[in-house]
Amino acid sequence: EKEDWNPAIIEFQNAIQVDPKYADARYQLGLAYLKNDQPKNAFDQLIRATSLKPENLEAQYLVGQMLYSSKQFDESRERALNILEIDSEHVGALELLALTMYAEKQYLEAEEYINKAIAIDPNRSETYFNKAIIIARHEDKTEAENLFLKRNTLFCWK
Repeated sequence: EKEDWNPAIIEFQNAIQVDPKYADARYQLGLAYLKNDQPKNAFDQLIRATSLKPENLEAQYLVGQMLYSSKQFDESRERALNILEIDSEHVGALELLALTMYAEKQYLEAEEYINKAIAIDPNRSETYFNKAIIIARHEDKTEAENLFLKRNTLFCWK
């Protein structure tokens, strides 16, 4: 609550020393590491949290994002697909799947997934940004520009 991450990290570390299989504490420790700008430690804890509790979709999603950021597209796509098996309307996973398809130059598939994400949550500004990037590669640049403008409009109202 106080966003004082060092004491929080110590508390979560203490919790997992007592119970190394405490998935929720590992997840919270991973989040605290992220907030404290320690991505490697965050990744390690989030991976462990997902192995202990695969149904923690937000942990799965964060791991997928981190894998995507490090250009591990196959692993990132696998995480997104695993999430979608449990929750077919997880907007973040649809977006992540679209981005992995885009990275592999599968533009039509990427656009299909990003459109599903927009249909589920038409007010998520970052989805329009990602759609603009995807379609700018192979379609009308004017539509991409309009999507950037829509993203900026939605973002400004948040």
